[in-house]
Amino acid sequence: MGKITDAIVLAAGKSKRYSKKKYKQHEKISGNTLVSLSVEMFSVYKEIRNIYIVKRKEDIYRFNNSKKNLFYVNGGISRSKSVFNALKAIHKVTSRPNNVIIHDSARPIVKHADLKSLLSKSSGLTTGIGFGYPITNAIKKVKSNLIVQEDMNRDKLYVTFTPQMFNFIKIHDAYKKIISAKVDIDDDLQAMRFDSHKVKILLSSPFNVKLTYQSDLTDIIKVFKSI
Repeated sequence: MGKITDAIVLAAGKSKRYSKKKYKQHEKISGNTLVSLSVEMFSVYKEIRNIYIVKRKEDIYRFNNSKKNLFYVNGGISRSKSVFNALKAIHKVTSRPNNVIIHDSARPIVKHADLKSLLSKSSGLTTGIGFGYPITNAIKKVKSNLIVQEDMNRDKLYVTFTPQMFNFIKIHDAYKKIISAKVDIDDDLQAMRFDSHKVKILLSSPFNVKLTYQSDLTDIIKVFKSI
């Protein structure tokens, strides 16, 4: 029997850098919100059992055509607390998954070939693995006034994306320690490293762009429609 994998879709962000009037997870591409696109993406894979949608308390979502069991969890005041809220909800389930996938709904461009590659690692997963791509541009460290302070060596540097997949118990326990220590982290691979686990990058498409600023939306829509 294969390992059980559940998925977490994060959609509780405050979108402070995006807009004062609209939450980016509510933006639509081809008539579907970013949250809907994430749910639809995971729904087609038999390897994924349940999908947990982490939302703002006041948001109501309905996905009538989903082929998966959908569960809703209220988010926290930070990304870390939102992730942990979902992990705690899963931890209470009688039949816990072996693995869990964590994905930011603000990343609507995930190629199915990449997701298939990620899921193929499920059976042998003992810690964590996440998408990444080597940095190919020159990297500069700047001062607050944007004056270049230092030229950075980009060798062995990767940008990381979601989805990322983890051994469920280990990522749950890692986040429990992070919340207790009140540590700020940037992604879930870092959460595992905080708890001294070795994690790995899985090479993926560089077009897995995160919607952060409103100026990103036009380019994301163009790429989305081209794949």
